Amino acid sequence: MKFNLGNGEEPMDVLIGAMLLTTFQIQIKEPLLNYKDVFAWDYKELKGIPKEICEHKIELMVDAQLIK
Repeated sequence: MKFNLGNGEEPMDVLIGAMLLTTFQIQIKEPLLNYKDVFAWDYKELKGIPKEICEHKIELMVDAQLIK
């Protein structure tokens, strides 16, 4: 289940496991809304953590051929 903690201009999408009971999915929304300012929505918000730690890269072979 997906819901937005933000607004139309600044979406803050959260995914909740679809396998969870519907009652639990409903119950968990309120604390997430109340504490949405605790989450980092962008790596720039992770103060003190270098972006190199947050980023990932895919190593490609130099001689690899593109397959469409």
